[in-house]
Amino acid sequence: MDSSQEMLNESDDSKNCLIQEYCNNNYLWKIKCTEEQYPEKHLESINSLTTQFVVKFFTLGRAETSDLKHLGKELVRKLKEFICNINLNESEFLIKLEEAFNHFHSEIMSLQLEKTREILISAKNSFRFNQIYRRPIISDLVLEREENTFLTKMFETKNFTTENFIKEFVSTFKNFIEGYNLVVEKALKDYVERVMQSFAYAFERLLTEVRNRINIYLGDVISNFKPMRLSVMIYQLVEDENMQKMTQWEVVYEEYIHKESVYLKQVLNFSSHYAMICISFPTTNAIQFITNNNYQSRATLNMFPDSNSIIADGSTEDYLVIIQNTLKRSFIAHFYDDKIIINKEIPVFSETINEIKVACYLKSKNEIFIINQDGGLLICSVESNKVKTSTNQIPPTNYKYISLTKCERFVVLISQSEAYVFTTNLELVYMDHSSPFYASVRDNYFEMITLNSMKDIVVEKIPLDSEQQVKNPKMNNMVKKIDANFRKTLKLTSDLITGMLEDDHFGGINAPRPIPK
Repeated sequence: MDSSQEMLNESDDSKNCLIQEYCNNNYLWKIKCTEEQYPEKHLESINSLTTQFVVKFFTLGRAETSDLKHLGKELVRKLKEFICNINLNESEFLIKLEEAFNHFHSEIMSLQLEKTREILISAKNSFRFNQIYRRPIISDLVLEREENTFLTKMFETKNFTTENFIKEFVSTFKNFIEGYNLVVEKALKDYVERVMQSFAYAFERLLTEVRNRINIYLGDVISNFKPMRLSVMIYQLVEDENMQKMTQWEVVYEEYIHKESVYLKQVLNFSSHYAMICISFPTTNAIQFITNNNYQSRATLNMFPDSNSIIADGSTEDYLVIIQNTLKRSFIAHFYDDKIIINKEIPVFSETINEIKVACYLKSKNEIFIINQDGGLLICSVESNKVKTSTNQIPPTNYKYISLTKCERFVVLISQSEAYVFTTNLELVYMDHSSPFYASVRDNYFEMITLNSMKDIVVEKIPLDSEQQVKNPKMNNMVKKIDANFRKTLKLTSDLITGMLEDDHFGGINAPRPIPK
């Protein structure tokens, strides 16, 4: 068995596939996940990142918590470039980081105060200190007050070194010490150096403790990482049966992720050669966006919160309509520097819209066509923020899919039992009494693709003309206007014809059946 056939058999499940046009051809899209060992070079890069982070952590000065947060966020961002769904909660990590940071600097200050007291007590035991230093003209200095000032200064200083300590000590106390001379200064310096050496040992122990605390936390994240290789694959659907047999799955994007169930949520077509792939991570509760431009793929730097998010068809990289179903929020956004940038929030959810299954954005009218949780079709004006039900031109039924042609000439709607083509003015152009897996309008043809299984794919193409309505070959009737009663008649007629076909009164309509190899 060749590798392409093996890959097909491993995931012969039409539910895990989507169909979307790309580079002027229809493609099956799917994702495949396999457990694999994480590449050693990637692991080395991650270890190098954490090492550099720890070094920068200890170079931060006291109270520089804003810089600490920036440093922590930058580490999380870089780690997610390697593993997009790494099990590292940014908020929790920043809290632990700040706790370690505050503990470290608090302990250092306590050590500095302890060693300063130790030196001061020893000096007072070794030398005679006057309680007051009298100065002509200006006020006298009191030893107790100067001691407190010196202790506070050494407690707060960021330059707790032998040289600086002796300089400050001599400047503060030399006028209080009787008989102060170079011999006294040399004795003080020798003692300060011994105390500072013990301070250095204590400082190193504290450094090791805090470093280990950070490394253990990050180490647990890395050691608990269960790598999976995620592959985004495409399979071209062609009309020539012989060519179809030669077609193989192609990998257009790969990355390593932390083990969890992931789903191919959407594939959007920005242009003939530019698509966006949306992958849902339910455990992480986020969506990953991957752009594919001329077969070159790259993931955005930030995953988007809410795994039950969708993007409206008709969106472009400069005008993305993003809808978060769980968080009940919707935005206008755009791509910039491999990131998704929010422009503004738009109110879409209401009493009649609790969840949006599918949506498409009509730029020419600045409207969003929405299929809600009940399969109802509603239209939301972005400017006025008003939601209206669709007109009586559109049959009230349970819809499951809507899409828009790039030229904004046609809207395709699929219900549980029918497929429709409307103009963007909601004039019916074509109706078919079937519910295909995928439908689109391309080159003035209405294409319907039925995906019974990965080995049973039926493609039908019907010519369209928005100026003149098209006969439905299955219904043998001109579709003009459909209301609820007429739809019931169509359903009865369809059932009758279906029964006759099952009794072999009529020959079947043969359509191309591309078979994945």
